[in-house]
Amino acid sequence: MTNSEPPSPVLFFDTLVAYQDTAALKAALELRLFTAIGQACATAAELAAGLEVFPEALRANLERTRGAIVAERVAVALAPELGKASAKDLLARVSADGRPFADAVCAELDTHSLDVGDLLDPAGYLGAADLLVSRALARYEQMR
Repeated sequence: MTNSEPPSPVLFFDTLVAYQDTAALKAALELRLFTAIGQACATAAELAAGLEVFPEALRANLERTRGAIVAERVAVALAPELGKASAKDLLARVSADGRPFADAVCAELDTHSLDVGDLLDPAGYLGAADLLVSRALARYEQMR
Protein backbone atom coordinates (compact mmCIF):
# COMPACT_ATOMS: atom_id res chain seq x y z
CA MET A 1 0.00 0.00 0.00
CA THR A 2 1.46 3.40 -0.96
CA ASN A 3 0.59 6.78 0.40
CA SER A 4 0.10 9.36 -2.37
CA GLU A 5 0.34 12.37 -0.04
CA PRO A 6 3.71 14.10 0.33
CA PRO A 7 5.40 13.65 3.71
CA SER A 8 4.54 16.26 6.30
CA PRO A 9 7.31 18.12 8.15
CA VAL A 10 5.16 18.04 11.30
CA LEU A 11 6.48 14.64 12.38
CA PHE A 12 10.05 15.85 11.85
CA PHE A 13 9.56 18.98 13.94
CA ASP A 14 7.68 17.05 16.65
CA THR A 15 10.60 14.62 16.77
CA LEU A 16 13.11 17.48 16.90
CA VAL A 17 11.24 19.12 19.79
CA ALA A 18 11.09 15.78 21.62
CA TYR A 19 14.83 15.37 21.07
CA GLN A 20 15.47 18.87 22.43
CA ASP A 21 13.27 18.15 25.45
CA THR A 22 15.17 14.93 26.07
CA ALA A 23 18.51 16.75 25.75
CA ALA A 24 17.28 19.39 28.22
CA LEU A 25 16.24 16.70 30.70
CA LYS A 26 19.56 14.92 30.24
CA ALA A 27 21.43 18.17 30.88
CA ALA A 28 19.28 18.82 33.97
CA LEU A 29 20.17 15.36 35.26
CA GLU A 30 23.87 15.88 34.52
CA LEU A 31 23.73 19.23 36.32
CA ARG A 32 21.95 17.57 39.26
CA LEU A 33 19.25 20.20 38.95
CA PHE A 34 16.51 17.95 40.30
CA THR A 35 18.64 17.06 43.33
CA ALA A 36 19.18 20.75 44.03
CA ILE A 37 15.46 21.47 43.69
CA GLY A 38 14.70 18.53 45.96
CA GLN A 39 16.92 20.01 48.65
CA ALA A 40 14.32 22.77 49.02
CA CYS A 41 16.53 25.71 48.15
CA ALA A 42 14.88 28.89 49.39
CA THR A 43 15.99 31.20 46.61
CA ALA A 44 17.14 31.09 43.03
CA ALA A 45 20.55 32.31 44.16
CA GLU A 46 20.92 29.32 46.49
CA LEU A 47 19.77 27.02 43.71
CA ALA A 48 22.27 28.42 41.21
CA ALA A 49 25.12 28.38 43.74
CA GLY A 50 24.78 24.62 44.13
CA LEU A 51 24.96 23.87 40.41
CA GLU A 52 28.05 22.86 38.50
CA VAL A 53 28.30 23.46 34.76
CA PHE A 54 29.98 20.90 32.53
CA PRO A 55 30.84 22.76 29.31
CA GLU A 56 32.01 19.58 27.56
CA ALA A 57 28.64 17.90 28.20
CA LEU A 58 26.76 20.99 27.02
CA ARG A 59 28.84 21.18 23.84
CA ALA A 60 28.35 17.44 23.20
CA ASN A 61 24.58 17.84 23.52
CA LEU A 62 24.65 20.73 21.05
CA GLU A 63 26.77 18.76 18.59
CA ARG A 64 24.36 15.81 18.69
CA THR A 65 21.80 17.99 16.89
CA ARG A 66 24.35 18.89 14.14
CA GLY A 67 23.16 22.47 14.55
CA ALA A 68 19.44 21.77 14.19
CA ILE A 69 18.83 22.89 17.76
CA VAL A 70 18.37 26.40 16.34
CA ALA A 71 15.77 25.30 13.76
CA GLU A 72 12.82 26.93 15.51
CA ARG A 73 14.78 30.16 15.97
CA VAL A 74 15.63 30.21 12.26
CA ALA A 75 12.03 29.37 11.32
CA VAL A 76 10.75 32.36 13.29
CA ALA A 77 13.29 34.64 11.62
CA LEU A 78 12.49 33.36 8.13
CA ALA A 79 8.69 33.42 8.52
CA PRO A 80 8.20 37.14 7.73
CA GLU A 81 10.13 36.77 4.46
CA LEU A 82 9.11 33.28 3.33
CA GLY A 83 5.87 32.68 5.21
CA LYS A 84 5.57 30.37 8.20
CA ALA A 85 4.73 27.20 6.25
CA SER A 86 7.45 27.77 3.65
CA ALA A 87 10.04 28.44 6.35
CA LYS A 88 9.15 25.20 8.15
CA ASP A 89 9.17 23.26 4.88
CA LEU A 90 12.59 24.66 3.99
CA LEU A 91 14.00 23.72 7.40
CA ALA A 92 12.50 20.23 7.26
CA ARG A 93 14.08 19.73 3.84
CA VAL A 94 17.54 20.94 4.86
CA SER A 95 17.44 18.98 8.11
CA ALA A 96 16.87 15.78 6.20
CA ASP A 97 19.67 16.20 3.65
CA GLY A 98 22.46 14.85 5.88
CA ARG A 99 24.67 17.92 5.97
CA PRO A 100 25.29 19.97 9.10
CA PHE A 101 22.25 22.21 9.61
CA ALA A 102 24.10 25.53 9.16
CA ASP A 103 25.72 24.41 5.89
CA ALA A 104 22.41 23.20 4.48
CA VAL A 105 20.51 26.35 5.53
CA CYS A 106 23.16 28.67 4.08
CA ALA A 107 23.21 26.75 0.80
CA GLU A 108 19.42 26.89 0.53
CA LEU A 109 19.18 30.57 1.47
CA ASP A 110 21.85 31.46 -1.07
CA THR A 111 18.98 31.51 -3.57
CA HIS A 112 16.78 33.66 -1.30
CA SER A 113 19.23 36.46 -0.46
CA LEU A 114 18.46 36.21 3.25
CA ASP A 115 21.18 36.40 5.90
CA VAL A 116 20.73 34.17 8.95
CA GLY A 117 24.38 34.40 10.10
CA ASP A 118 24.23 34.75 13.88
CA LEU A 119 20.95 32.83 14.11
CA LEU A 120 22.83 29.60 13.36
CA ASP A 121 25.16 29.91 16.37
CA PRO A 122 23.53 28.33 19.43
CA ALA A 123 26.13 29.93 21.71
CA GLY A 124 24.58 33.35 21.18
CA TYR A 125 20.99 32.22 21.61
CA LEU A 126 19.43 33.33 24.86
CA GLY A 127 15.82 32.88 23.82
CA ALA A 128 13.50 34.88 26.04
CA ALA A 129 16.11 35.32 28.79
CA ASP A 130 16.02 39.14 28.66
CA LEU A 131 12.23 39.19 28.92
CA LEU A 132 12.20 36.65 31.76
CA VAL A 133 14.85 38.54 33.73
CA SER A 134 12.99 41.82 33.24
CA ARG A 135 9.74 40.25 34.48
CA ALA A 136 11.48 38.73 37.49
CA LEU A 137 13.09 42.05 38.41
CA ALA A 138 9.80 43.92 37.98
CA ARG A 139 8.04 41.41 40.23
CA TYR A 140 10.82 41.69 42.78
CA GLU A 141 10.44 45.48 42.81
CA GLN A 142 6.68 45.15 43.31
CA MET A 143 7.17 42.80 46.26
CA ARG A 144 9.68 45.06 48.05
